[in-house]
Amino acid sequence: MGNCVRCQKSPSSRSTDVIAFHAFGGYTSFHHAAWNGELDEVKRCLRQKGFDYDQQTDDKNTPFALAAHGDNLEVFEILLELGVNIHNADHESDTPLHYAAMNKSMTMAKKLIDHGADVNVKNRFGTTPLWLAVFHGDIDMLKLLLYNHADASMTECSTGARLLSSFQCYRERQSPLYVAIDKCHEDCVRLLISAGCDVNREEWFQEGRYPTRDEDNGETERNEESRIIQKSISFLNELASRPQSLISICRTFLRHRLGKRLNVVVRDLGIPNTLVDYVTLAEFK
Repeated sequence: MGNCVRCQKSPSSRSTDVIAFHAFGGYTSFHHAAWNGELDEVKRCLRQKGFDYDQQTDDKNTPFALAAHGDNLEVFEILLELGVNIHNADHESDTPLHYAAMNKSMTMAKKLIDHGADVNVKNRFGTTPLWLAVFHGDIDMLKLLLYNHADASMTECSTGARLLSSFQCYRERQSPLYVAIDKCHEDCVRLLISAGCDVNREEWFQEGRYPTRDEDNGETERNEESRIIQKSISFLNELASRPQSLISICRTFLRHRLGKRLNVVVRDLGIPNTLVDYVTLAEFK
C-alpha cells in the first residue's frame, strides 16, 4: 500500500480541483476518498471534466484498487461501472482481487471475476487470491475461486512475503495445502484435495516437513491445534497410500488442460450431467 494515509484537508480545500490537488505520494483527494469510502467526495470528483479514473499514485494504486483495499463496496461499484482497469497492479503487484480475498469480500470478488479478473494472478511474492483465501480460512472465497478455475497447486508464497497489511513468517515457500494444515483449516484441506491438489507432489509432505506448534502457544491451544494438524496429516497419508481414481485424474487433467474453457467444452462432450457437474466442480458454485 505504500504511503497511503488518510488525507487531512482543510474546509477550504473542498473546492480545490482534484486534478491539481496532490497529497504525499501522488495521492489526490479522489484516491483518499475512494480508500476511505467517502461517497459524496467520490461523486464530487467524478463530476469534474477530463478526470482520469485510473490515475495512479507513486506506488501505482488507483482509486478503484484503493476502494477494494478499503472494502468500500459502494465506491467500488460506482467505479466498476465506469469501466476502470480492474487488473491494476500496485508496486508489489497486488490487484483488486487480492484485496477482495484479503477482506473476504465475496461480492467484490464475484464482480471482479465476472469482469474478467485473473483468478491465478500473483503478486511479486507469489501470493495469489487463492493463497489468501486459504490463509484466512475463507471457505466461500475458496469455493468461488476454485469453481472459476483457480489452480490449487500452482501457488506458493515467497519466504518472508508481505501479505498486504500483515507479514507472513514462513521461512520457506509454502503451498496452499501446507498453509491450510498449518492454520488448522480442515475444510480448506479437503476442498483443495477435491479440486485436484495432488499430495504426492507436495515436497514438504514427501519430506515429512509437517507443520508443528511451538511452546509459545498456550498448552490447551497447542494441544488442540496439534490434534487438528495430525488429523489432516493422517487424512493425507491415507490418500497417498492408495492410487488416485481414474475419474479424479481425468478431472484434474481436464481442468489444467482446458482452464476457463472447461465449462463450455465439457458440456459439448455428451456425457451425463452428473459427470459434467463433477468435472466442473459444480458443488462449489
